[in-house]
Amino acid sequence: MMKKIRCLLLLLVGFTGVASAGVKLNGIFGDGMVLQRELPISVWGTANPGEWVTVEFAGQKLFASADTSGTWLIKLSPLLASAEPRELIATTAHSKIKISGVLVGEVWLCSGQSNMEWALGRCTGGPEAVMNSANPQLRLCTIPHNPQITPQDDVATK
Repeated sequence: MMKKIRCLLLLLVGFTGVASAGVKLNGIFGDGMVLQRELPISVWGTANPGEWVTVEFAGQKLFASADTSGTWLIKLSPLLASAEPRELIATTAHSKIKISGVLVGEVWLCSGQSNMEWALGRCTGGPEAVMNSANPQLRLCTIPHNPQITPQDDVATK
């Protein structure tokens, strides 16, 4: 009888681990990112439905509950520009994500024809310009081309 109870407990613990997906940030959030200065900052992702999510950044600590589909959104108050690399932390009761090296400054979005995909490293003298850049606060993020017409809930960045 004791052996059956132990097996049942192991199975329950195993299924609990599988059911608990934990907190996840949208793919746009990653190490070395820059958040836009002087505007409210949306931070979003997924967690288990009904689970409370805490986001901490630059002295702010805000909470939200994941809705029935598991999505959540938190809006940080506007921040002044800062070259100090900081951590953005998202936690639930069972999981934690740390995004390191986050700056606050200007965020520029660029789009257009194929010339927008042309990497500086492919230009004459480009590789040297990239290697010898004197501005460690310059950050680039590429969102891969996606021919789907429907809006996407999440993105993968490079």
